[in-house]
Amino acid sequence: MSGSWIEAKPSAVKVTDKYYDEALHIDVKNLLMLDADRFLAGFRETAGILAGMDEAAIESFMKGKKRYPVKRML
Repeated sequence: MSGSWIEAKPSAVKVTDKYYDEALHIDVKNLLMLDADRFLAGFRETAGILAGMDEAAIESFMKGKKRYPVKRML
């Protein structure tokens, strides 16, 4: 399959399918509705654990927010 892919700059790509365009706008809208600190809580928790912080320091680093629950797909 060598040579079957062509590299393109994102600015050179235009999505013309209305379904995908609408899906993108819905995804962006949904992401903007999330609480940024809560969205980042899991990353901050992991960083705190890796940095060797105690539980109180990790909670402070997470700004008192809990991570969003993970939805598992079967």
